[in-house]
Amino acid sequence: MQPIFPFKVRSWVLDIKFTSLLASLVVSAMSVKTHGLVMAVAIVMLAYWLYEPLFPEMDNVWTMRSFCAIKKIVGVVGFVSESLGYMSSINMTRFAMKAFIQQPVFASVEIVNDNFSGVPVRIFRPIHKDKSSSDELPGLMYFHGGGWVNLDIDVYHSLTARIANKTGFVVVSVDYHRAPENKFPIPFEDCLTATVHLLRNGKDYGVDVTEIAVSGDSAGGNLAAAVSLRLAVETGLPTLKAQVLIYPALQAFDFRTPSMLTRNVPEFLTQEIMIRYWLLYYQGHTDNIEKFRSNNHTSALLKASEYGDAVDHSLLPEEFRKQLTEKPRKNFGDEKLSDAFEPTLLNPYFCPLLAQRLDKLPPTFMITAEYDVLRDDGFMYAKRLEQAGVTVEHKHFENSFHGFISLEETDGQKMFLDELSKFLHETIL
Repeated sequence: MQPIFPFKVRSWVLDIKFTSLLASLVVSAMSVKTHGLVMAVAIVMLAYWLYEPLFPEMDNVWTMRSFCAIKKIVGVVGFVSESLGYMSSINMTRFAMKAFIQQPVFASVEIVNDNFSGVPVRIFRPIHKDKSSSDELPGLMYFHGGGWVNLDIDVYHSLTARIANKTGFVVVSVDYHRAPENKFPIPFEDCLTATVHLLRNGKDYGVDVTEIAVSGDSAGGNLAAAVSLRLAVETGLPTLKAQVLIYPALQAFDFRTPSMLTRNVPEFLTQEIMIRYWLLYYQGHTDNIEKFRSNNHTSALLKASEYGDAVDHSLLPEEFRKQLTEKPRKNFGDEKLSDAFEPTLLNPYFCPLLAQRLDKLPPTFMITAEYDVLRDDGFMYAKRLEQAGVTVEHKHFENSFHGFISLEETDGQKMFLDELSKFLHETIL
């Protein structure tokens, strides 16, 4: 979710240089007697902005700290902007994300903006020397992350171009409407509409309609899983050949999974941030967030139902379950809040993990990261898919964090692209 890394961020070293320069200018304007005090304050501020206690085993830990510093700055600017009535905090975050974008040119990928039945898309078509432009290629729908709220196809431009270049698939990046302005089911319906359009008209775009998969990361992984569930019961269209779910957000039932409580990355993605995104997607605001944090948003009766079984911690590896010191409780909940949320919560296109029938789904490639509050969503869904007889390839990145596939030209991104290409070619071609 937010923030993730679909661009080359300016080095944190530049942030240090900028902050040091600012401190120097302030100091030069003060009397000599106050230099020491001002310098001390400047050093403390620099440490606050650039240092964040993180898991020491994480890859690219200092790069992550630079993103946390940017997130803090954007948060303060957004708060001030919203307080002054200039721009909402959400729109300020969207604006700031675009400010750090780099869109490298890929000579081997043809890029075209288009519209699929009213939904804006960007098409990335790899150029093969041994193929003519009229040859049909396999297709991959891509739904971007950002908590259904932030980020867009511009921010994901580089990543989706790299996927097309690496896999040889035509990648269609979908610019779905975002929450909170557009609550569920609008983002899901946009992604479904765009996918159906390609399944019906793939030939017009040089895509083989019998070789199409869906994919997405974070909130986009939720949308990919939801579209796959919907099309699994559709008989009038070509069937999807695969789904690629990259650290997906799959359930809003249990916010006290082991990863939700032990894999929080401050200023980046935490239990509270994730719940905020779910609430913005569900209701357009974040009322009752504390009840959701404590799992009071589901009644005792609902927790004891088959839907509770879908998020049972027994689906997780034992080493994950041991990360919690207290046994999960089910005999509590706010019935009024639960009754209001239930129709949306139990909709499998909102929470794919709660779907009761999974046996018709296509082969699945699941990507999870260890330092990610959504880690357990992916593990539980992979386990349930396997129990339903679905072919699942699950790649867990033990030293990575949420968003790592978008961190440009890192070992993690390269490994992801290699694994994705291998899966798609073995499964579809």
